[in-house]
Amino acid sequence: MKKHNWIGREIKDKVTGLKGICTGYCQHITGCNTFAIVKDESNTIWFDENRLELTKKGNKKRIEFRSTEEGLTGAGDDPQPSRSMP
Repeated sequence: MKKHNWIGREIKDKVTGLKGICTGYCQHITGCNTFAIVKDESNTIWFDENRLELTKKGNKKRIEFRSTEEGLTGAGDDPQPSRSMP
Protein backbone atom coordinates (compact mmCIF):
# COMPACT_ATOMS: atom_id res chain seq x y z
CA MET A 1 0.00 0.00 0.00
CA LYS A 2 1.32 3.44 -0.89
CA LYS A 3 2.01 5.59 2.13
CA HIS A 4 -0.21 8.46 1.03
CA ASN A 5 -3.13 6.01 1.33
CA TRP A 6 -2.51 5.73 5.08
CA ILE A 7 -4.99 8.51 5.88
CA GLY A 8 -7.73 7.10 8.13
CA ARG A 9 -5.61 4.12 9.19
CA GLU A 10 -3.78 3.41 12.45
CA ILE A 11 -0.04 4.03 12.16
CA LYS A 12 2.84 3.85 14.62
CA ASP A 13 6.01 5.87 15.11
CA LYS A 14 8.88 3.35 15.20
CA VAL A 15 11.02 5.58 17.44
CA THR A 16 8.57 6.50 20.23
CA GLY A 17 5.98 3.74 19.80
CA LEU A 18 3.17 6.32 19.59
CA LYS A 19 0.09 4.95 17.80
CA GLY A 20 -2.84 6.85 16.40
CA ILE A 21 -5.01 7.53 13.38
CA CYS A 22 -3.31 9.18 10.41
CA THR A 23 -5.29 12.31 9.55
CA GLY A 24 -2.95 14.16 7.23
CA TYR A 25 -0.17 13.86 4.68
CA CYS A 26 2.11 16.70 3.59
CA GLN A 27 4.41 16.36 0.59
CA HIS A 28 7.32 18.79 0.86
CA ILE A 29 9.41 20.05 -2.05
CA THR A 30 12.53 18.91 -0.16
CA GLY A 31 11.30 15.31 -0.11
CA CYS A 32 10.89 15.16 3.68
CA ASN A 33 7.22 14.17 3.65
CA THR A 34 5.26 14.10 6.90
CA PHE A 35 2.12 12.47 8.31
CA ALA A 36 -0.17 13.68 11.10
CA ILE A 37 -1.10 11.24 13.85
CA VAL A 38 -4.06 11.97 16.13
CA LYS A 39 -3.22 10.50 19.50
CA ASP A 40 -6.35 11.80 21.23
CA GLU A 41 -8.93 14.53 20.72
CA SER A 42 -6.56 17.40 21.51
CA ASN A 43 -3.21 16.08 20.35
CA THR A 44 -2.10 15.90 16.69
CA ILE A 45 1.61 15.30 16.01
CA TRP A 46 3.44 15.38 12.65
CA PHE A 47 6.16 12.77 11.94
CA ASP A 48 8.62 12.18 9.11
CA GLU A 49 7.37 9.35 6.89
CA ASN A 50 10.53 7.25 7.39
CA ARG A 51 9.69 6.86 11.09
CA LEU A 52 6.22 5.44 10.50
CA GLU A 53 4.65 2.06 9.80
CA LEU A 54 1.12 0.69 9.56
CA THR A 55 -0.05 -1.27 12.58
CA LYS A 56 -1.75 -4.66 12.21
CA LYS A 57 -5.04 -2.90 12.91
CA GLY A 58 -4.19 -0.23 10.32
CA ASN A 59 -3.67 -2.89 7.66
CA LYS A 60 -7.19 -4.22 8.18
CA LYS A 61 -9.49 -1.20 8.31
CA ARG A 62 -9.74 2.47 7.61
CA ILE A 63 -11.59 5.03 9.70
CA GLU A 64 -13.20 7.89 7.82
CA PHE A 65 -14.22 11.16 9.37
CA ARG A 66 -17.45 12.97 8.58
CA SER A 67 -18.42 16.53 9.34
CA THR A 68 -21.52 16.89 11.53
CA GLU A 69 -23.11 19.76 13.42
CA GLU A 70 -21.23 18.61 16.52
CA GLY A 71 -17.89 18.45 14.66
CA LEU A 72 -15.98 15.64 13.01
CA THR A 73 -16.89 12.05 13.89
CA GLY A 74 -15.33 8.78 12.86
CA ALA A 75 -17.41 6.57 10.61
CA GLY A 76 -15.59 3.72 8.98
CA ASP A 77 -15.81 -0.03 8.85
CA ASP A 78 -16.84 -0.19 12.51
CA PRO A 79 -20.58 -0.31 13.15
CA GLN A 80 -19.90 2.12 15.99
CA PRO A 81 -17.21 4.75 15.25
CA SER A 82 -14.17 4.20 17.43
CA ARG A 83 -12.64 7.67 16.95
CA SER A 84 -14.07 11.15 17.11
CA MET A 85 -12.62 14.62 16.85
CA PRO A 86 -13.99 17.91 18.20
